[in-house]
Amino acid sequence: MLKLTKRIGGLIMRLKRVLKIELLLLIILILSCFTGCAKVNASFNRDGSGVCTIAIAKEEGMDKENVKSKINQVIEGVKIQSQKERLELKSITENDEAFIVKMKFKKISDTKGVGNFSFETGESFGSQLVQRNLLAQLSKGMISSRNLTNYNNSTFTVLSEDVKVNPVNVSTQETLNAADFKDTANEYYTKDNIFFCFTICGISGISSITFEFPGEILVYGNLNATIEGKNKLTVTPQKVEAKEIGIDNEGTFVKEGEYDLFVGYVVFELETNYAPFIILGIIVLILAILISLGFTTGAFKRFFHGKTWAKIVKNRVLYLFILPGFALFAVFNYAPMAGIIVAFKNYTVDGGIFGSEWANNFGFEHFIRLFTHPGSEFGMIFRNTIVMALLKFFTGFPAAIVLALMFNALANGWYKKTVQTVSYLPYFISWVVVSNIVYILLSANGGIINNLLVKLGAEKIRFYSEPKYWWGILTTTSLWKGVGWGTIVYLAAITGINPDLYEAADIDGANAWRKVWAVTIPGMMPVIGIQLILNAGNLIKDDFDQIYSLVGGSNYELRPVTEVFSSLVFRNLEGGPKGFSASTAISLVQSIMSLCLVLAADKIVRKTDNPGLW
Repeated sequence: MLKLTKRIGGLIMRLKRVLKIELLLLIILILSCFTGCAKVNASFNRDGSGVCTIAIAKEEGMDKENVKSKINQVIEGVKIQSQKERLELKSITENDEAFIVKMKFKKISDTKGVGNFSFETGESFGSQLVQRNLLAQLSKGMISSRNLTNYNNSTFTVLSEDVKVNPVNVSTQETLNAADFKDTANEYYTKDNIFFCFTICGISGISSITFEFPGEILVYGNLNATIEGKNKLTVTPQKVEAKEIGIDNEGTFVKEGEYDLFVGYVVFELETNYAPFIILGIIVLILAILISLGFTTGAFKRFFHGKTWAKIVKNRVLYLFILPGFALFAVFNYAPMAGIIVAFKNYTVDGGIFGSEWANNFGFEHFIRLFTHPGSEFGMIFRNTIVMALLKFFTGFPAAIVLALMFNALANGWYKKTVQTVSYLPYFISWVVVSNIVYILLSANGGIINNLLVKLGAEKIRFYSEPKYWWGILTTTSLWKGVGWGTIVYLAAITGINPDLYEAADIDGANAWRKVWAVTIPGMMPVIGIQLILNAGNLIKDDFDQIYSLVGGSNYELRPVTEVFSSLVFRNLEGGPKGFSASTAISLVQSIMSLCLVLAADKIVRKTDNPGLW
């Protein structure tokens, strides 16, 4: 009786240490430490994510709000251990006997806080020496417990050495030789097979865990495991001696005792993915419907008997010349647009573009953070981008037109060509070289401008510490570098104006200035309209090469006026692949805004009786 009392007292103290309730949602990572029993059912998707249902037996004093509160605590703990969100609580319901918790979980292999998990293809599993040795180690009782840390920072080390897990072939029920899995040529190491391994320790109150896989199970670890049907595995806990290192109200503690252990593995063959065939079938069906409508409505007949088809047939050789360019454009411009999906995912190198997990908030997590997270400073970045783009537009756009008109007015051919060539040269100078020229001009220590100011009796200006000067500096350098090159298209437009119009103006007595307004500018208007439309798309763009070269990547004093969207993209990319998704989201927002501006400008230009882009 005394021993029983001590045992009950020890159990009570243990429950107090973990706040009396712990929930385990295994594969989706929720822990259940109720004194009653809980059954876990987890269903996997092809990528290792999935859904899970936990039935927690009711006890006195337990209610739905209490269960929800503890689950949220565990979710937050798992998030901290995994360094990203892994779980999503879908619902908590109840019946007369239990609370039913339904959860959605992301890739189990990236989940920390309840044990060690791996979910990877046989091809990947077999390419890693550590993984190939895993099954042999488990068959010898060598339980891997490295980094076996639960969500509450309790770390467990399994001390028992008699817990052995052997591989069993499902079809023959024969025990396989675990050492055979050390061979890279093992028959199960194919891309169509998935290896799922799990080790969980320190969780009490779980009576069983059932895993449901998207394929037929071929091999499984036989420790307290049974197969149900072709794709379900049920495991029950094994009592083992283990050492626990944790933290309670009194600080760090270390103790040894008996704990529940779930350990094992499953090799299953992925079932055929019919999604691509369904999508292809839908596309073929839509095409068939469109073709049938073309015949029934007479659209094809009208097209092939119309002027458009006649022109195509007449100029078929020219259209054949277009095909290579069209193919290159499709392959290198449109095909890569599939990568836009990265903006809606949490990109990882292992998962790739299509295998990475979807971001939270239905994939819009990175967009929401861009607009709402204080660290993104969207308001400041948007203002800087728009202001600098407008300054460059209102100076560079008319300046190129005016300079082209001035070149056209030059009568001396040799002088005209020389001036044009000189005006083009800055365009071919890289921004790195320009940045050095600007530094020589603006440096506080020996800069030409500051030396001149000192000789005139004025104080030096520390340009690289004063944000107020830099919108002007960036606009001026951009104008100097690009205005000459921008005249080329306008000079080409002037060349295309009919000379008879100038002769008619001469007959009417028009002077040079009047001919510019009455003949030259109207003749340039179609090209000016097109250039206006294209430049409108750049109002939300920025010249990162210019800003990074002139300002530098670490000049935080100038950030309030020089930080733009491309700077934010660059800072995200500095963090490696983790920043790919956020960077893609930023670029996608810019592209959508640019498209809207282009469409709006095209509509405005069309209102002026000038041709647009389409």
